[in-house]
Parts: sequence; structure tokens; C-alpha cells
Amino acid sequence: SSQAPSSKPVSSTPSKAPSSSSSSQAPVNSGAISKEMQAIQTMFPNFYVDRSEIIPHQKGDKVAYLTFDDGPSNLTPEVLKILADNDAKATFFVIGRTDAQSKKWMKDIVDQGHTIGMHTYSHNYKQIYASPTAFFTDMSKLSDLIVDATGVKPQVMRFAGGSVNSYNKTIARPVANELTRRGYTYYDWNVSAGDAEKGATAQSIYQNTVNEALQYEKA
Repeated sequence: SSQAPSSKPVSSTPSKAPSSSSSSQAPVNSGAISKEMQAIQTMFPNFYVDRSEIIPHQKGDKVAYLTFDDGPSNLTPEVLKILADNDAKATFFVIGRTDAQSKKWMKDIVDQGHTIGMHTYSHNYKQIYASPTAFFTDMSKLSDLIVDATGVKPQVMRFAGGSVNSYNKTIARPVANELTRRGYTYYDWNVSAGDAEKGATAQSIYQNTVNEALQYEKA
């Protein structure tokens, strides 16, 4: 079955996501990060949500969560139509596109019963992972945009590059803990369609998804 992640949340414990990009991030003092995180707890007063109910995965229950990152785009309407034709729901982790058409597509996602989540406003790794404050500034801005476009406050998010990557490894754990404290649930992935790879085709995307998903009860 295909469900939006928010309908059957999984654990939001960070996992090490591979990254093909390297980072020139300088060493960061852990004491300074702790101090900054304490300050952040008093900042961004609107960046909170009620915690979602976590429904444990039952052994043998095969579940596929369809997720789409980096939109909305001109492909969003086509994806929405395919989902509607197949009576399937998905989660769209969007970025900060502020033009009227993109905001309409965000609203279409919500109006058609799908889940909208955050994938960072800028999707600029060096910028959003420069510091915990930079990260929460970016995410809070995206949350406000989604609320403005859809009237719905997003409760789920996906880190750009995964919850632990070469750009955010020095701040990943405290940032993830603060997100959880504020009620948010974040998701990595265990199956990749490979659609961003050079030479990807419709057939390769389909085959990658099916072959990898078959390895799991929950994908």
C-alpha cells in the first residue's frame, strides 16, 4: 500500500546518509554549539507543531511511502494526476519557491489529500548547515511560506542531503534533537529512484525503485 509518511510515521532517529559531495566545513567547538542550541530554544516561537502520533510498524506489514523532493515544479501536476489515477497518496518535501504558480502547486498537493513537508528553503548546503541558527532560520522561513501558500502547517521534514551528511555532521545531532523537541518528525530514505543520476530513464527509475523496495518490509 502507499501512504503518506504522516499517516504511519517511522522513527526519526538520524541515520548516516551517504553524500557524494565533500565539505570544507571547519572544525566547530562543541561547547559553542551547545551554547547556541540553548539560545535557539528561545528563538523562532512560531516554529512548533503538535507531535504526530507514532504508529509502530507491524512485522510482516509491507508498506511503501512515496516521497518526492525538491518541488514543486512543472512536473508536479503530472505526478498528482498519476497518483490520483492510482488512488495513491504521497508526501512532497518542498523547497522555497515563492512564485504564484509554485504556491498554487503547493496548495494543489494539500487539496488533493497529500502530505506537504519541508526540505529546506534554499537547499544550499553550505548556507543552511553553516550553523544551527542558519538551519532554523531557513526552515522557519520555509514553514511560513508553506502556511501562506496552503493554510497548512507542515509537521514533517527531510534534511537536504540526509539527516547526517558531510556538511552538517558537526551539528546534526543537536539540530535533530531540537526539531524533535519542537514536535517535528524528519525522514531519511532507504530506497532511491536514481532519477537525479546522469542518464536516468523512466525504465531505470522504475527498476531502481522496485528492485530496492523489494528488499524491505517498509520502504
